[in-house]
Amino acid sequence: MPPLKTIPLPYFEDSTAWFLAIRHLPYSAWLDSGRPQNELGRYDILVADPVLTLTTEGTQTQIQTKISAEISTEDPFVLLSQQMKIDSSLKSDWPFVGGALGYWAYDLAWRLEKLPRKNHQDIELPEMQLGIYCWAIIQDHQEKLVC
Repeated sequence: MPPLKTIPLPYFEDSTAWFLAIRHLPYSAWLDSGRPQNELGRYDILVADPVLTLTTEGTQTQIQTKISAEISTEDPFVLLSQQMKIDSSLKSDWPFVGGALGYWAYDLAWRLEKLPRKNHQDIELPEMQLGIYCWAIIQDHQEKLVC
C-alpha cells in the first residue's frame, strides 16, 4: 500500500503565516487546534482551492468544479457520498489527507427528520457548504512537523 505523497514544510509555532499564504485562494479554511493558548491542541489543518464545492440552499444543491456547475435536488448527503472518491490503499498517519471540509447548518436537519419550523431564517447562509480538497497543510504541534 503506497504512502501518500507528503512534502516537508517549515514549522511555525503559529499557523498564521501559513494561512496568510493561502487566504487569497477560494474557500480557504483553517482548523485551528487552539495553540498556543491551549497546549492540548496538536494539529492545525489548512486547506484552500477545492476541486469541487457542494452548496445546499433549500431543496437544491449546486455542485461546482472549476469548469462546470450543475444543480441537483438529490439528498445532499447522497451527493457528498457520490463525490467522495477515497482510495483505501493510501495510508497516512496525518489526521487529514484530503476530502470534505466545510459546514452543515442546523437547518439541514430538516432533511433528516420532520421537525417543526418555528423559527424564521435569520442568517442568509446555505444549509451546507463543503469543499472537496485534494491537499492540506498540516502542522503537528506535538512533533513540530509540517506537511
